Amino acid sequence: MKFLRFWVLPCLLGVLLAMTTTPADATPARVRQVAEFTDPENGADDQFGYSVGLSGNVLAVGTPESFASGVTYVYTNSGGRWEQAAELLPPTGFGLFGVSVAVSPDVIAVGSQTTQPYFGAVLVFVKPEGGWRGTLTPTAELTVAAQPDNLLGTSVAIPSDGKTIVAGGPGTGGLGGAYVFVEPEGGWADMTEPTAALTPASGHEVGQSVAMSGDTIVAGENNSLTLASAYVFVKPGGGWVSTSQPNATLTASNENNVDEFAVSVAISGNTVVVGSPFYPNGVGPGAAFVYVEPRTGWQDMTQTAELSMATNSTLELGTAVAVEGNVVLAGAPFDTIGHNDEQGAAFGYVKPARGWANTSQPNVSVTGHDGGATDRFGHSIAISGNNAVIGAPYHGGDLQGAVYIFAEQ
Repeated sequence: MKFLRFWVLPCLLGVLLAMTTTPADATPARVRQVAEFTDPENGADDQFGYSVGLSGNVLAVGTPESFASGVTYVYTNSGGRWEQAAELLPPTGFGLFGVSVAVSPDVIAVGSQTTQPYFGAVLVFVKPEGGWRGTLTPTAELTVAAQPDNLLGTSVAIPSDGKTIVAGGPGTGGLGGAYVFVEPEGGWADMTEPTAALTPASGHEVGQSVAMSGDTIVAGENNSLTLASAYVFVKPGGGWVSTSQPNATLTASNENNVDEFAVSVAISGNTVVVGSPFYPNGVGPGAAFVYVEPRTGWQDMTQTAELSMATNSTLELGTAVAVEGNVVLAGAPFDTIGHNDEQGAAFGYVKPARGWANTSQPNVSVTGHDGGATDRFGHSIAISGNNAVIGAPYHGGDLQGAVYIFAEQ
């Protein structure tokens, strides 16, 4: 698809990053790209940027193929300058470390899919007294011993206080679920059983994606044999408990079982976004579906709005999604830019003054300023405050990967 791109972003991320402070119909602030990071090891096929997590001035970048077991890099922002600060390493025996990451200012959770004997774990890193610096090893390991093949850590989410971690475990063909771990009174420590298992009885491979905002968790399923759903769970008054009954099941009104609906999910306040990269009809271009919580609380529903693109090309829009305030950002890693197949792009949609509505016209578009074919820019996305981070895990001649950071001027 050919679409106007802005490499030095004069207004596109002004819309994206003004977010909660700029009304949807106001003139957006000017922003610019403030940093680009590439694989520190410069290793072939490291996939630096396969996952990204961002909270305030802390950024984590998952590199699941680096050093065979994977590495996660931490970057911090001081005085408007982003710099590499720490390197997170897994213990011996872990693999695909960094396939997912989630960040709070003081706690970082990293998913690893091939840990023995559980075939999935989340490693928890707590910020040392001296800050995010040097080479760090995990504070705690989270697993689910009762279900050793659940691929825990395929996805992970954490709120800003760092006291709850939600890990997706879609399994190897079973129901799967979202597993909630609440920090013990003495601080994060190894756990082999979750505080709560959220396992919808009607779901298949639930936990392919997870997101959390406040007391609400969203878990997506992704199974081509059935029509997929995203499930909403709201914390009961007495705290998280295991359940197979979600508060709401979110679906798309024209969904196909090969659309990969709910391969990505995001939540901000009362707004949930669900990605469906092969919508419609298993072909694309893909879409991001918006769901706004009804006044009476979450309930089974189809989308409030469908955000898409006016093209028949397969962009895989919705491979990654993020939402904050009035803005939805959706990655389209298979978008063609000029002659560069699969260079990728990210599209921003701003909520109209009257509320979310169907549109195939994004407000803004961005791609890597030094992008090339097969970069897959938009494979991973994170937003926090006035910053947006977008991963391109196959950037570079040897697929080393890169991440791009944009901020308001």
